[in-house]
Amino acid sequence: MTNQQKQQIIKMRDEGLGYGLIAKELNLSKSTVSTLCKKLENGATYCLECGKKLVQIENHKKRKYCSDQCRRSYLRKHGNNNKKMTLEIECQCCHKTFKTFKSLNRKYCSWDCYLEKRYKGGESDEGK
Repeated sequence: MTNQQKQQIIKMRDEGLGYGLIAKELNLSKSTVSTLCKKLENGATYCLECGKKLVQIENHKKRKYCSDQCRRSYLRKHGNNNKKMTLEIECQCCHKTFKTFKSLNRKYCSWDCYLEKRYKGGESDEGK
């Protein structure tokens, strides 16, 4: 591989092109391009949706997307991975099952069920 090809690979990668497109364009194997990029990038990350190089800020959460638009587009295509963060719980008032985030600690499926249990259902479970 020549220095000119290396420079072209770097330039094309910075523009957001993937390994396959770069390899096809320069008539190289995908693994050759991948290996060179990984050596040169030295920990650099790219947007999961569009492939643009991301600037990571020290002491901040690592970015996966360059913008909200890319994040939404990626999640639309690949589905939301929050399945492990949700629970299916039975409402303490109407006994229907509903989904909620683990961190919310919900007991009722709706505000109406909460009010029903609180004011018409006798003693509340809130203090327990």
